[in-house]
Amino acid sequence: MGAAASSIEPLAALEGEAHLWIVRTESLADPERRASLRRLLSEDEHARLARRVRESDRHTFLIARALVRTVLAHYTGEAPAELRFETGRFGRPSLAFPCVDALRFSLTHTEGLVACLVGRGGEFGIDAEALDRRGDFERIAGRVLADSECRAWSALPEAERRAGFLRHWTLKEAYLKALGVGLQVAPRSAVFAIDGERIRLETAAPHDSAPESWRFVGLRPTAEHTLAVALRRIGAPSPTLVVREGMPELPNAAATARRAARRAG
Repeated sequence: MGAAASSIEPLAALEGEAHLWIVRTESLADPERRASLRRLLSEDEHARLARRVRESDRHTFLIARALVRTVLAHYTGEAPAELRFETGRFGRPSLAFPCVDALRFSLTHTEGLVACLVGRGGEFGIDAEALDRRGDFERIAGRVLADSECRAWSALPEAERRAGFLRHWTLKEAYLKALGVGLQVAPRSAVFAIDGERIRLETAAPHDSAPESWRFVGLRPTAEHTLAVALRRIGAPSPTLVVREGMPELPNAAATARRAARRAG
């Protein structure tokens, strides 16, 4: 996957768009590249990285944290390692430094894939799953899917049920992450109807005061993954979703220095 342009992207680009950055983890397996990504992490992130037992989990976590930092640096012009984050009441992360009005992001990672969604002036959520994920979906479905969703899912050919379940699951995760409540709210409370590419929210989750404002998009970013995006701007048109492959390049030193000088002035 190719990298994006190295220049800082104006935040104004996010007024009418939401940008989805997708990285396959195998594309960043080079030891030198991994070493450069580790230098972007905070002390806390390094500690969290060290606690992961499996090498594949460490690799995925490293890329996820490096991706969110480089993506946000791409729009703000700050050095990725200088970014600071804070966590809301239900665990939703936000950017604490620099403080950029109404900038929102959502991060997801699964085996082989990391993705970051960024937008402004709305609510944004994303979730992805590997299609070969193992699980007793027959047993899980009753706890996760509403009755109407269970009926639609059970009607699928057996060969399509794993992908069908994961499509419902990623939609629910993306929606609840966008609301900022995560799995504090029961996934069964949000009910979706899926008809091909058309996705409709039939029953909103608690805390959703404007369910008619959502737009949902389902994607297959690779042959091995399914991904869902939830987008909302209340009182304004839904943003256009722009998909970008690869990790953005870091802001160059001169651009970062100019940004710091403007803040100081």
